[in-house]
Amino acid sequence: MAFVAELETKQEFKFLNTLVQNPDASPADTVQQIRSLTLASAEKPDPDSHLYYTACGVLEVAARTSPAQQRKLIAVIHQLQSIAATDPTTGTPLRHDGDLIFTDLPTFGYTFSDELGSFSNCPLVIFWTEASVLIQGNRSFGFG
Repeated sequence: MAFVAELETKQEFKFLNTLVQNPDASPADTVQQIRSLTLASAEKPDPDSHLYYTACGVLEVAARTSPAQQRKLIAVIHQLQSIAATDPTTGTPLRHDGDLIFTDLPTFGYTFSDELGSFSNCPLVIFWTEASVLIQGNRSFGFG
């Protein structure tokens, strides 16, 4: 199965795609869906894949979306960064490679760096510019 076809089956992609396709969908609702999935994935053997699919989902949806609709995706990234996922049992902040989930946006920096070159003729330049301005102080994202 091609990677994009596989990505389209993931909940992370579906949440983000619904956000831009449905005018009534809100970034706050999407963040809550991703947060719930994050907590559920923390109990699985490979919780890192959820973070990767979230970052890839953001890029893939942005590539398919007009610049005007990308603002909702930017809002999701910004709102994710404002929350810290915590283990519901212990209250301990969840981390990936030492970075706080989602405060430090783990996996976003290297995923965006690796994947951005695979898109052509799409409105990602505007998305990338706006996303980097919002979160440029974040060392994990690759802007610090």
